[in-house]
Amino acid sequence: MMKEYLRFTRRELHMYPEVRFELDRTCGFVKQELESIGLVADESYGISSVTALLAVDKSFKTLGLRADMDALDITEISDKEYKSRIEGKMHACGHDVHTAMLLGAAKALVENKDKLKYNVRFIFQSSEEGPDSGAKHLVEDGIMDDVDMIFGMHVSNQMDTGTAGMCIGNAAASATRFSIEVTGKGGHAGTPHLAIDAIAMSARIINDIQHLVAREMNPFNPLVVNVGTISGGSISNGVAENVNMTGTIRTFSKDTAEYLKNRIETIVKTVTESCGGTYKTVFNDGLPPVINEKGISMFFADKIKAMIGDDKFIFIDEGMMGSEDFSYYLTKKPGSFIWLGTGSEEKNIRTAHHDPRFDIDEEAMMVGVEIFKNLAMQE
Repeated sequence: MMKEYLRFTRRELHMYPEVRFELDRTCGFVKQELESIGLVADESYGISSVTALLAVDKSFKTLGLRADMDALDITEISDKEYKSRIEGKMHACGHDVHTAMLLGAAKALVENKDKLKYNVRFIFQSSEEGPDSGAKHLVEDGIMDDVDMIFGMHVSNQMDTGTAGMCIGNAAASATRFSIEVTGKGGHAGTPHLAIDAIAMSARIINDIQHLVAREMNPFNPLVVNVGTISGGSISNGVAENVNMTGTIRTFSKDTAEYLKNRIETIVKTVTESCGGTYKTVFNDGLPPVINEKGISMFFADKIKAMIGDDKFIFIDEGMMGSEDFSYYLTKKPGSFIWLGTGSEEKNIRTAHHDPRFDIDEEAMMVGVEIFKNLAMQE
C-alpha cells in the first residue's frame, strides 16, 4: 500500500539525516528504491544527487519533478520513535517528506506508464540548505537539457493537510550574503580619544543600513537587509580595534540587489573614513529569486485544482523572503514551485521550518504523491 510505503520511507530518511553533499546513505537508499522499480539511477549530474528518466515516447515533452534530500545541523527535540539517530542533525525542513513523496510518485508512474502524457525526469537533489547549492551543480551539468518544464513542491505546516498553494510571479527571494570588516585602533576605555572605536563605527553602520531600507527604498518593493552576526572586542574596559559583521540582502529584483550592495559599500566607507578607520566588504551573490512564470504556473494550478478541488487550492498573494535553490532550474526552463499543506490544528502540527520540534501530518504525503502523479498523467 502506498500510504505504508510513504510512512516507512519518510521515517527511514528522518532517522538517518545527512547534510549538504554528505549524503552517502541517503543517495544509496534512493538509488536502491529507484532500481527496485526498474528505473536506472544516474549519479552523473551534480554532486551527491540522483536522477532517473522514465522514458515513454520520444515525441512527448519531458516533465522534471524535483525533491531535495538534505537535512540540517539541528538537534531534534522529540519523543517519536522515528526521532533522528544522528546527533546534531535533523530533517527540520521536510526534505525527508519531499524525497519520500517523489519516490512514491516514481513507483506510481512506473505502474501507470501506459497512461503518461510526458516523459518524466526525477531529480533527487543535494544541498538545498547548504551555502553551495546542489541545484546549481545539477544545472551546470546539464540536467535541464532534456527537460521542457519543471515542478517542485515544499511542505508547509501553516497550511492544512489536503491543501496546496502557489504564488504567481514572486515566490521566493534572492539571497546575497555580505561580510563587513571594520578596523579602528585599540585602546583603553578610559582614554577613548586615543583610540578609534570599531564597535561605535559598526553601530553607526548598522543604523544607517536600517535607515537605508526604511527611507530610501520603495515600500511596495519587498526587500530585507539583515545583519545576522557581529563580533568584536575582548574586554569590557577596552576599545575594540576590529569588528566583523555578516548579513544578507533579500529581494526579487536584481537591480534592487545591486543598488543595495553599492549603498552598503558607500555607508561603510563614509562611516569608517569619517572616524579614521578602515574597512573591507565582500558581497557573495547567492541564489536567484524563484519566479513562477504565469503561463506554466496556471497550467500546473489547473491540473492540481482538478485533483484536490478549487476550494483546497490557494493562490498566495505574497512570496516568502526566504530563498530556495529551485530558482536555478527556472533560469533554464519554465516551471513552478508550490506549497503542500502538512499542518493540522487537531494534531497540534504547526511547527515552523528549522524548528527542532518540526514534524508533519503524514496523511499529507498521499496528497503530494497524487499531485506529482497527476501532473505527468494529464495533458
